[in-house]
Amino acid sequence: MARSPLGQGSGIGQQVEPELYVIASYEAPAKDKSVSTGSGIREWDPWPSGTWNEKYKRRYYDECKFTVHWACEARGSGKNETGSKDAETEHGAKHVHRVCLGVMKCTSALCEVITRPQTKQSGRNQQLDNGCSCGHPLQWHGCDAEMKYWVWRNGARFKHSGYHNHEPPPTRHLTAAERARFAKMVKAHPRVGPAKLIAGIPGVDGPGESVLDISPVFVNPQRVQYERAKILKPANSTRDERLLPKIRLLQEQNPTWTIALHWADKIHMIIFQSPWQHRMGLQDMIKSEAVNGTVSDACHGYFLGNNQLLFISSAFDPIHLKSWVPILMTYSNGAKTVNYRIHFLHLFRGMARECQARSHAVTDRLFANVVDFSDAQRNGFIQAFVDFWLEFSPEARDERELLQAAEGLLKGCRGSR
Repeated sequence: MARSPLGQGSGIGQQVEPELYVIASYEAPAKDKSVSTGSGIREWDPWPSGTWNEKYKRRYYDECKFTVHWACEARGSGKNETGSKDAETEHGAKHVHRVCLGVMKCTSALCEVITRPQTKQSGRNQQLDNGCSCGHPLQWHGCDAEMKYWVWRNGARFKHSGYHNHEPPPTRHLTAAERARFAKMVKAHPRVGPAKLIAGIPGVDGPGESVLDISPVFVNPQRVQYERAKILKPANSTRDERLLPKIRLLQEQNPTWTIALHWADKIHMIIFQSPWQHRMGLQDMIKSEAVNGTVSDACHGYFLGNNQLLFISSAFDPIHLKSWVPILMTYSNGAKTVNYRIHFLHLFRGMARECQARSHAVTDRLFANVVDFSDAQRNGFIQAFVDFWLEFSPEARDERELLQAAEGLLKGCRGSR
């Protein structure tokens, strides 16, 4: 079974059913293709090819996000993103580098099925091992095209190198223009369900426009339902009729627990802490062991779905269990700075309450923490530390002094920076 030598990525991706696409023919672009520098999302082509380098206004990127339909693998360390979108100039801007993965094709001359390669090497290997849906082996046709872009406070740049001399894979993402068109259709026909949206909007003269006219991703009714629900019931709603009664019931059954719900601005978090966890959060100094302070991390595989995480902060129990125990657990729908900021603020408040209950002084040293030094986790800790002290003792120090103190309390899993 043939395998392409392109890319040797690491990590195990979530295994999903192969995405299939049937195409009769494909003609490669004859010349370099440059995207115009207008301000509208209609001008962005999600199938870029050729060799070109264009600079845009930041507003242009915010509208189109440089969405591409090619199957791509991220290159570089970490999450393949360096720099900041808030940088003043292109130097220091957020930088993303991706390489096209081409397509997978059936080895049978009678089969025209095109399979989209998965982004992880392990996933692609599994696709090749499973073969085509018709029963014949798959062959991976790699691609040398690369895409890079930079985003800073007032601008953005997109650079494309190489040609995609292969069939387009089945699309997975929606462009901003496609989302806007879909939203307009759903809002105009809010009572029309996924099946009829796919078949065509019912009309006097028969079915009208179909969501398949917008994008082939809507061939899946579940995808239509998901995107439709986001429009009719926005994710930043502060009310969830199914969740809130369950949270209230849990609180009634456990009146001594701290159960906090943050469900606004597209940030969804549920914080849990039992009285025992409160007590475990405050330990006497252990002089013989280097296990003082708190360790915080995010579990990425505990919940189903993308960006559904379990944040855990743990402390060492030297007396009874002689092991690390969780002192705060949080469900989070992301791992951004704001998510960690909310988690750490609840952690600090709980530790302070336990100190007051025992008549202990609340000091900076109490909040010493070991993190993995992702920018989001580090910045979330620092911002929560500042929030806590401005709330707990607003007259003691100014924000500059608190920022400096917070930096000294962080240590990394593999040593400090």
